[in-house]
Amino acid sequence: MNDCIGAPAHEWLERYVDGTLPETEALKFEEHFFDCPHCLAELEAVQAVQDQLRRHPVSTAPRARVFSWPVMVSFGAIAAAILVGLITLRMIRSPQTTNSYAVVKPAPAAPNSSLSPEVQVAQLADLRPPSYHAAVLRGAEEDTAFRRGMKAYAAGDCAGASKALGQVPVQNSDKLAAQFYSGICRMHGGDFAGAQKLLHHVASAPDSPQQESAWYYLAQIALAQSNVSDARLDLNRVILLRGNLEAQAQKQLAALPSQPAPK
Repeated sequence: MNDCIGAPAHEWLERYVDGTLPETEALKFEEHFFDCPHCLAELEAVQAVQDQLRRHPVSTAPRARVFSWPVMVSFGAIAAAILVGLITLRMIRSPQTTNSYAVVKPAPAAPNSSLSPEVQVAQLADLRPPSYHAAVLRGAEEDTAFRRGMKAYAAGDCAGASKALGQVPVQNSDKLAAQFYSGICRMHGGDFAGAQKLLHHVASAPDSPQQESAWYYLAQIALAQSNVSDARLDLNRVILLRGNLEAQAQKQLAALPSQPAPK
C-alpha cells in the first residue's frame, strides 16, 4: 500500500476487515495503521458501521410482506448507521486533519475584560478530558485492569475507570498511562490536588509517552485556580516539548496577563 488515500488503500482496508487479506499482508497493515491516523480512523469508522449492523440484524423475508413497526424501526437504525459511516468516511478522506482530543464540552470562553483578573485567567483553562482510542487487533483481547478502566473511561464512567486503573500493577507497562487517565478523571471530578499529584508523577517520569499531555493538564489546573506563575511555567514546558499541544500552549501563554493575578 503506497498511498493511504484512494482505491489501493481502501481495498486493503476492505480485505483486512473481511479477513481475506493474506496473513503476511495483514500483519504489515496492522503495523501501518497504528502509526497512520488516517488509516486507523477509517478502520474504526468501518468497524463502527459493522457493529451497528451486528446489533440490528435483518432477517430475510418475501418482497411482498408487509413489515411490522418494530422491523421498520430496525431498518431505520441500520440505514442511520450506514449513513453515519459514509459521512464519517467522507470526513476522513477530506484534507482537513482531525484533533486527537475529543471535545466533550464547550471550548474555553475568551476572557472577558469586564471580569476580575483572576476570573479572566480561570476562563482560559481547558479542562476537556482527552479522548482515548483503543488499539484494534484481530482475535480475542486480553481482559486486563487497564483495558477495563479505559473502556469505562471511553464510556464517560470516570468512577469505574479510576477503580479499574488503580488496580494496574506498578511494574505493568501501562502503569503511567493508567496514572495519567486517573489524574484526568480526578481533574474532571474537581479533585485538583489529587490530579496534580498523579500528573506530576507522569510528567516527571523518564520517557513518559504522556509527558506533554501531563504538563498541559497541569497548566490547565493552574489556570483554573488562577495560578498564573505555575500555569506559565507548565505551558513553557509543553512548548519546549514541541508536540501536538504546542500551538494551544502558545496561545494560552500569550493570553496570560503580564502580572500574576491575585490568588
